[in-house]
Order: sequence, then C-alpha cells, then structure tokens
Amino acid sequence: MLIGTSHRAAWQAVARHLIARGYRRIGFVGARMDPRMLRMREGCRAALEAAGLCAGARDIATEAPSSVTLGRELAAAVLAADPATDAIFCANDDLALGVLFECMARGIAVPGRMEIVAFNDLEMMAAAVPAITSMRIARYRMGFEAIGMLLDRLDGRRPARLRVDPGFELIERASMARTP
Repeated sequence: MLIGTSHRAAWQAVARHLIARGYRRIGFVGARMDPRMLRMREGCRAALEAAGLCAGARDIATEAPSSVTLGRELAAAVLAADPATDAIFCANDDLALGVLFECMARGIAVPGRMEIVAFNDLEMMAAAVPAITSMRIARYRMGFEAIGMLLDRLDGRRPARLRVDPGFELIERASMARTP
C-alpha cells in the first residue's frame, strides 16, 4: 500500500509555471538529501532542461538537517553562484523562510526581483511578509486514506486501491508577483 504525492511531478509543474511567467534563472535549495527531496530536485531539473534552461550552480543541496538558518546559508550560496537568480525553489517551508530572510538582509525585493516557492504550505507561509507561495499536499486526505487502508487490512480485506496519490496544489501568494 502506498499513499503519497509525486514530488517529481509537483515540482515539474511548479517549474513549468514559473518558466511560463518569465523566470529564467531559477535556483533550488534542499536539505537532508532524502528520497523525496531528490525527487523534487529531479522534477525541477527535468522541467528546466525541457525549457532549455539549467539551474547549474544555482542548484544547491546538503545533507545537513533543514532549518531557517540553513535556508539563509543556501540562499547566500545560490546568490554567490549567480547574483541574477530570479527565483528559488525550496524543498520545504523552513528553508523558504531562510531564503526570504537572506533576501531581506541583502535588500532583494520579494516579490519583484526574487520569487520564492516552498513545499508543505505550513501556516507560517501565509503569515510571512510577504506571504510565500507554497506547494500544498492533501495531508488530511492522506491520513484518512491510510486509516481506511489499515482498517481494511486489519479486517482481512484487500483495500480497494493500493496506491493513492492525493495530488498537489500550488498556493500562490505575494512572493509570486509576475504575470504571464
């Protein structure tokens, strides 16, 4: 039994969305290097390559545990590699806050000069100033489906579906200002 969102597909969709809006110097920051983060990174790379773009030195990830402070450090590394970076994908929300704080410290306008996109859509993304665009997955539905599958198994029944992908939704907020 498997319940989960395709991180690769989600990030491909976001990358295509940003490319359609005119972003061309897109970076990626990630931490922990777990399989989900690696699939996010693959999705970004695939969409960029399909559009004839490449993150190159703007693609920075580490084995270190994720934190807001790490987000600042990774944003600084992306900007050192390419000061003209116009968007940064963040493997999670705490990294995104760090990217926002690093942009604020450098006087980089978000939105306007820099777009930030996060993953998980925790409450702090809506509370940030500016509010940060984030990928939302249906966590409640995932839990509901998992409980149903487990109850079926405990009762000796085969679940109706063995694989469930609840999908994803890009929650656009103030950090994404460009229009197509």
